Amino acid sequence: MPWFRFLDDARVTLPFRNGKCALNFANLGGDEGWGWVAYREGEYNARIVLVRAGNVAGLNDALRIHGFEVPAGGPAEKIMRAAVKCGHAEELPEEKRWREELLRARALATRRQSASVDDVRFGKRQRH
Repeated sequence: MPWFRFLDDARVTLPFRNGKCALNFANLGGDEGWGWVAYREGEYNARIVLVRAGNVAGLNDALRIHGFEVPAGGPAEKIMRAAVKCGHAEELPEEKRWREELLRARALATRRQSASVDDVRFGKRQRH
């Protein structure tokens, strides 16, 4: 099953041939009652669940940090592939080891980039 994660805000609207598809938070009830769903604008009852979690923190973690898997070939995969094409999400490796290594490398690169921006902003970096 393919894995994805959002690069920034996951609350987006995606264009499809048959109309726009909005992605948003939903309380689905039950043990894993918090979810991120997709639905056509104006048709909230016909929603597709992309990911579920036991709490809001777990949902945010799945959406933007560790990623989540969706069933292959289903509507959730089509929606996530559209999010990738629009630049809102990225596909992650299916194999856990490679996925975790990629996420660690990206987190390290982000921290380094943030530190270098802070160095320039606060005058810690000297130019010769």
